[in-house]
Amino acid sequence: MQTVREHALRIARVPADVLLMEKMALNRVADLNGFRTSVVLGAETGAVLHAIPPAEELRATIWRIWPQGGHKEIQERDLTLPKLAA
Repeated sequence: MQTVREHALRIARVPADVLLMEKMALNRVADLNGFRTSVVLGAETGAVLHAIPPAEELRATIWRIWPQGGHKEIQERDLTLPKLAA
């Protein structure tokens, strides 16, 4: 298995202009796959959810049950939710 240092040294040997082109290509693929849109939608959803009363009730419940292991209940519940078809 490659260490972080070995990986960093391997990347350091790649010419900067090649790294730039690879980064631009990866960012373009991420954009085409909706990454930027999902980030914006996540921020908008978060802003709305922080402004409505049901979200405050949910936050209060989570803060109340989290120390008693409630996060495990939530994780187990989420694992049993039906998966959406792709």
